[in-house]
Amino acid sequence: MTLTTHIIVAGAVAAPFLHNPPLAFAVGLASHYALDAIPHWDWELGSLPQSDPQNKDAKEEMVVQHNKIVRDLIRVTLDVFIGLLVLFAIGILGGGISSPAIFIGLGAVAFGGILPDALQFVYFVMWRKQPMTTIQWFHDFFHARTKIPRRQMALGLAYQAMLIAPALILLVFILVMG
Repeated sequence: MTLTTHIIVAGAVAAPFLHNPPLAFAVGLASHYALDAIPHWDWELGSLPQSDPQNKDAKEEMVVQHNKIVRDLIRVTLDVFIGLLVLFAIGILGGGISSPAIFIGLGAVAFGGILPDALQFVYFVMWRKQPMTTIQWFHDFFHARTKIPRRQMALGLAYQAMLIAPALILLVFILVMG
C-alpha cells in the first residue's frame, strides 16, 4: 500500500475516536495491518534492491544503495505529504480541527497508520536485533502473500483508489457532515 492509502483509510476508520489521540493512534496502527493483509501494490524502493526470490534469506541480504536513497526519500515524503494534506484538509473543511485534541488525533492516526512501514525501514537499514526482529515478524505475519506486481503500477494505484474512495466518503461524512 502507498502511505497515502494507509493515512486516509486510517483516518476514516479512526475518525470517531479523534477526540482520544491514543485510541486514534491504536486504531490507525491496527488499520495498517488490516490493509496490508489485502493483496496490494507497493512502491519499489530503489535504495533497497529486490533480492533473489529463491533465496529464503533474501531480506537479510538487502543493502542500502545510497545513490538511490534521495529519490526514495522524495517519493516517500511526497506520499506522506499527500496523505496528510488530504486528511487535514477534510478536517479543516469540517471545522473539526478547531479542537486541539482533534488536531492531535489526526496526527496520531496518521502516525499510527504508517508506523509499521517506518519500523520496517529501521529493521532493514539500521537494526536487525530485538525488538525489531519481532516487530518485523509481526508485520510480515499480517502482510498479504500475494502482491500486485510492481510493473503494474496503474492497476495497483487504481486498486488503492478503490480503497481510498469509500474512506474519503466516510471521512467527509464524519468530519464535515458530522
